[in-house]
Amino acid sequence: MSIQRRPKTGKDKNGKVRWVARYRDASGREHSKTFGTKTDAKNWEAEQLRALRSGTWIDPIHRQSTVGDLVRDYRDSAARPKTREAWTTYYNALGELYDVPVGKLTAGMIRKWVAGRSEVWAPRTLSNAIAFLNTVLNKAMEDGVIAVNPGKGIRVSVPSKRLSADDVPAPADVMRLIRAVEDGRLCSHNRVERAAMVRLAAATGMRRGELLGLRPCDVNELAGTITVGQQRGNNPLKTQSSYRVISVDSVTMAAILAVSGERYIFESLGYGAAQKIMDRAHETGLWPRRWTFHSLRHFHATQLLSAGVPVKAVSARLGHSSAAMTLDVYAHLLPADDALAAGIVGDLLRDNCGMEGRGDGGLRAVK
Repeated sequence: MSIQRRPKTGKDKNGKVRWVARYRDASGREHSKTFGTKTDAKNWEAEQLRALRSGTWIDPIHRQSTVGDLVRDYRDSAARPKTREAWTTYYNALGELYDVPVGKLTAGMIRKWVAGRSEVWAPRTLSNAIAFLNTVLNKAMEDGVIAVNPGKGIRVSVPSKRLSADDVPAPADVMRLIRAVEDGRLCSHNRVERAAMVRLAAATGMRRGELLGLRPCDVNELAGTITVGQQRGNNPLKTQSSYRVISVDSVTMAAILAVSGERYIFESLGYGAAQKIMDRAHETGLWPRRWTFHSLRHFHATQLLSAGVPVKAVSARLGHSSAAMTLDVYAHLLPADDALAAGIVGDLLRDNCGMEGRGDGGLRAVK
């Protein structure tokens, strides 16, 4: 570390004196900066030394990386097309944050951006965007690009994931949708293939990407099962628990075998096929707009739980990480279970504890 005068004596050709401050980082590499006064040079040198001692020093080269640079690089590292698509949405919405050098990014800047995006994004979308930005900034910390994450602790409130009864179609609604696809009312091309995809979604609760990634080798006609092992394009599934084997009823099995392509079961369908079905169903009034293709997954789960299928089995079919996750989303939609529980306890009390029911629905002691 040193402070040197330039020139050593007198002044330069412009009649000025410059002061050069130098220091070495933890790796031994030298850094320098020129100032107009000796005081400024000393203050800068002291600031760098304090940062080195506290572990908050950042290489000036890294400080030039912008938020846009980091987000773009992280987005491009995504393995799944749908993930990259979602991250591109956040990247395109960076706005005023895009050109900010990451070393100069502050919590105030992020809060201002969040406030602006809250006017156009739903709370859950905004929450996901904040989580993504924090992931990018945390990685920047790990890579030594920044010392602290200015986005830490910034959150938005998000409504509960719990569904209402109106969010889930009934069996008659689902069958009406399948029939409408089969007879061409909702699509004019590949209607048999599309109908099979809708049926399989309702019969298994599979996600759209999982349906489109299903291959002929994943179907075991003899065992009556399908293996969920990838998404379209050989892309990985959402989570490790998403890898699973699902039993399929004979009618659904026959439907998917009838349309099986060479590489994929639904060879001619892409990610937009499901949305086109939904758009047409909404336009014709066949389905209310609150129902989406994902509602078929909700239908599958609620029907199984209502029929008394153990929650662990339902969770496994859905590819949830735990039965607790399944219960958190769906259990409250089954109020009949509470009445059933009350009846069971009432029977136990009557048969084993000398209690019997009263006409008003309560219990009284039997003498």
